[in-house]
Amino acid sequence: MQNKTKIIGISGCTNSGKTTLAKRLQTQLSNSIVLEQDDFYIRDENSLEYLEEAESYNFDVITAIDVKKMKNQLQSLIDSAKFEWILVEGCFIYDDSFLLEKMDRKYFLFIDKEESARRRKTRVYPTRDTQKYLEKCVWPEFTKYRERCERFYKDIIFIDASGTRDETFNKVYSDILNWSIKRENLFDSEVIQYDEYESNYFYRYFLAFSDLLNKLLSF
Repeated sequence: MQNKTKIIGISGCTNSGKTTLAKRLQTQLSNSIVLEQDDFYIRDENSLEYLEEAESYNFDVITAIDVKKMKNQLQSLIDSAKFEWILVEGCFIYDDSFLLEKMDRKYFLFIDKEESARRRKTRVYPTRDTQKYLEKCVWPEFTKYRERCERFYKDIIFIDASGTRDETFNKVYSDILNWSIKRENLFDSEVIQYDEYESNYFYRYFLAFSDLLNKLLSF
């Protein structure tokens, strides 16, 4: 039986509007919840990679995330069957095979380096953020991540998020609605085909039984 919970992945470049998009989608998709990668960052610096050239710990790789905890949380949400939609958001969530395989629809928001730097200046981070960190860590890690996604995962939908937040939302939301309608129609078709098969199966069984009974009575 098909699981009714639909899981949407939202990943991509830093400051591309992932969190804003996820939270806005939550207001439009009934009975939905957002699972944010940022809630699972490892706080123990001894477990993080330190980059001398960036003068900072590297928070822009999946090893900076407590992936096990995040996967367990996602599985708990799925098992609870409380939500129709689960929106999984994060910079590099597609680097984990478990998370990737759970997602029904995957989006990747991208902007160029200059726009990312401009937006980054308006953000406040829990750790010290510098231009050097962007140059030596954030952007190189993002570039490698995008290359992996483009090369290995053909079902990811890449969205140019350099426009307004409304434009990005409209692109993704309309695609989700179209996909969801097609998905439900396919599911309904499968149910109808299954019901027809069952009806035909029992009808054929009834005919065979009747034929056998008639033969026995004829002796």
